[in-house]
Amino acid sequence: MSEHAPPASAATEGRAEGAAPKTRRHRVQWPAWLPKTVVFTAALTLLTAWLFPALSRQWQDRQKARELKASLITQIGKNTSEALITSSFLTGNRFPSSRDPARRGWNQEVFNRLDLNWRTSSAEVEAQLRAYFPERVAARWVAYSDLVWGTYRLVSDNKSARPRTIRRLRSEIGDRVEATQLDALEVRWIDEAGNPVGNPDRARPAYFYVSIALLKRRSVVIDEILHSHPAEFNTRPADLARDLLPFL
Repeated sequence: MSEHAPPASAATEGRAEGAAPKTRRHRVQWPAWLPKTVVFTAALTLLTAWLFPALSRQWQDRQKARELKASLITQIGKNTSEALITSSFLTGNRFPSSRDPARRGWNQEVFNRLDLNWRTSSAEVEAQLRAYFPERVAARWVAYSDLVWGTYRLVSDNKSARPRTIRRLRSEIGDRVEATQLDALEVRWIDEAGNPVGNPDRARPAYFYVSIALLKRRSVVIDEILHSHPAEFNTRPADLARDLLPFL
């Protein structure tokens, strides 16, 4: 050993002085008085009795909400198509004439049935919307269904609602049809007896384009339904939080 080498004890002390003191990490000890099986059983019971039912309810309610929306949208699509397309067929003399079934012409019975079906079905849709959806959704449907009602009455001899309906059509679908087409509908083209008057050759194609544009306008109502949360259904994260933390 060299006489210049420091003693082992001195070298050890030097390294100890130059190094930062090490802290001993204490591991958390599981309490001896608390068996792990008891904690596992309690956690499993909590999940089974509290979390899983809340998640299951929300999943089921979301399914029911989607079914309700799909049913309403299907009903709206079917009813509006029947009302506006049938009325367009009436303008084109696609049915036997009420006065002479051997000829094609104005059919008052078809119009009356169309009118009854629309009033009944639109009232049913309104009732469901008021029961499950925010008031704005029902109000949107009422405004649209009223415009459909006024529009298919343009093909009859009705004169009282015609000016208001034309004004609303200009406001709602004026950017989708030509102004001259709406101008052609301002004057009736069928009299009380179902005979053509005025300029039916101009009004009939105009009504077809107007009715198609109004059919597309129903997307505004459908979008409102799709983006709304029906009442009585647990579908939102806030609903789940209330189920899990009812005291909040």
